[in-house]
Amino acid sequence: MLEKVCAAVRAAGEIILEAKRYAGDGMAKVGDRNYVTEYDVRVQNALEKSLAEILPEASFFGEENDAQTVGKTMWIVDPIDGTSNFIHDLHASAISVALADSEANRVDLAVIYDPYANELFVAERGKGAWLNGVPMHVSDRAYDHALIGFGTTPYDRTLANETMALVGAAYTESLDIRRSGSAAIDLAYLAAGRLDGFFEFRLQPWDYAVGALLIEEAGGIATRFNGEPLDLIRPSSVLTGNPAVYAHLAELSAPYRTLVY
Repeated sequence: MLEKVCAAVRAAGEIILEAKRYAGDGMAKVGDRNYVTEYDVRVQNALEKSLAEILPEASFFGEENDAQTVGKTMWIVDPIDGTSNFIHDLHASAISVALADSEANRVDLAVIYDPYANELFVAERGKGAWLNGVPMHVSDRAYDHALIGFGTTPYDRTLANETMALVGAAYTESLDIRRSGSAAIDLAYLAAGRLDGFFEFRLQPWDYAVGALLIEEAGGIATRFNGEPLDLIRPSSVLTGNPAVYAHLAELSAPYRTLVY
């Protein structure tokens, strides 16, 4: 099954690469500065078809086109994570696909594909995580040598001040901070040891479901700000890192635990 899913995701990545340079501004969705392009919809439609052929009994929980059906076994899909990057031709976008058990709130298979870099991040529960077939692991860096990724929750700016306050605290004690504009890429990079920690006040399940399993199978930790498991049905805050960095970020984010899911 994993090989078939990887093949489907790689094929969908070709749709993104067809765009060359996207010339539109996207179509506005619900939320502040939230957009979708025809490429998001095309990738999702292609994945919905191919994944249904792989596992017909699984429901499809995707970001676009109102294709959000919750079932015990379900695919969680973000066709283009980093749509704003895609619109601006930044080449920092990825496809995310997870196979999950919603009743157990558990992801069993995870694939993130960056078509621009031709990098395929894969994890199976209990079996490990790989980047283009090579085993990957989170870093063992201490916090003062860590690169910390973060997201700004751009579609809901009610927590903007709190986000920037936490970014400042995270920056002061770390080596530096990074903001890619794609949570999928940030989480995949953390699993590969390129980043050492990541946080965002609020993300959707299709933003973090895949990356969380990658991180866990690579030896890291991924939870909400309060330490509880990430929710595969509803939005969650996200706090991740290698064990040492996660522990420090948990201390820094403690004042904000009551503000977020």
